[in-house]
This record gives sequence, C-alpha cells and structure tokens, in this order.
Amino acid sequence: MDIFVQQLVNSLSVASVTILIGIGITLIFGLAGIVNFAHGEFLMVGGMATWFMVGVGMNFFVALVFAGLLVGALGFAAERCLFRFTLNRPMNGFIMSIGLSVILQHAVIRVFNEFQKSITDPVGMVWTIGGVDIIAMRAIVVAITAVVVAITYFGISRSRYGMALRASVSDRDTAELMGIPVRRYVTGVFIYG
Repeated sequence: MDIFVQQLVNSLSVASVTILIGIGITLIFGLAGIVNFAHGEFLMVGGMATWFMVGVGMNFFVALVFAGLLVGALGFAAERCLFRFTLNRPMNGFIMSIGLSVILQHAVIRVFNEFQKSITDPVGMVWTIGGVDIIAMRAIVVAITAVVVAITYFGISRSRYGMALRASVSDRDTAELMGIPVRRYVTGVFIYG
C-alpha cells in the first residue's frame, strides 16, 4: 500500500506540470484558435534560462521568476511579430508555430548544446509521512500549480477581464464591436500561457 501511495504522490507532481502546460495551450487555442506547437519549446527556453542562471550563481527561485518573465516576453514577441498576422488564418498560425518550434529547438542546441542539463534540488528536503516520502520540491510544484489553477479559474470566471475574454472566445467580431480590445487579450493570453 505504501508503494501505491508513493507512486500516487509522485504522479501528482508530474501531473501538475502537465496541468500547467495544458492551461497555456488551452488558453492560446481557445482565444487565438492557433494550435501552438512551439508551446513546449517555450517551456524548454524557460528551463534552459533557469539552468543557466542557477549555473552562474543565482538563487533558484529568483532564476525561476526571471525565466518566467523571459518566457512571457518570448510569448509577447511571438504573438506581436508572428501570430498576430494569422488570427484570421489559423492554418498559417499552425504552420508558423511548427516553424517557430524548429527554430527555437535549434537555437537552444546551438547556444547550450544538445546534452541533457540538470539542476540540483534547491530545497533538498524529504518529508516522511506514514511511510511515504514526499520530496519538498515536488510539494512546492503541486502548491504552485494549485495557485496558478485558482488564479486562472477566478481570473476567467469572476473578473471583468475574464468576462471579456470569454466574450472574445464566443464571438470575436461582436466583442470587437462592443469595444473589447480582442488583440490585446490575445497578446495577454500569449504572455500568460
């Protein structure tokens, strides 16, 4: 039974990462109508940026914040420079995202090489509860995911921004006629996603 509970706890932390990725993909596809195949590469750029900053001596959690800002800036640039012109032509956005994916992969390989990178556990604690070992960093990942899911849920379902976002998804033309800056919301979703 302990092994089952242990694997359940471990899979919860892996599922948390998948949930975070799914939120971004869902928001971008829902509003922009683009299947962003470069989404995983944005995650890779964030991971490599974190690895690099930790490698030069920056605190892991500070590096994580800066990496998040970098990926948000990358999402902003991708939307403004590439995807903005494909909102009415989703197939072009689909093709563009595949191209962006290849470009980001090769850029990272060129800068950092193709070998796997790792960061030592910044917390380095393990809690044992009833025979089940819980790695502190995995618990932090689950907690961060819960916070992001709650913020996303309440932001979309309870705020004016969320109401405008839902209106933009339902009928983009009508939302624009009502004065909702749909393009700005698409940019915001690319940054957040």
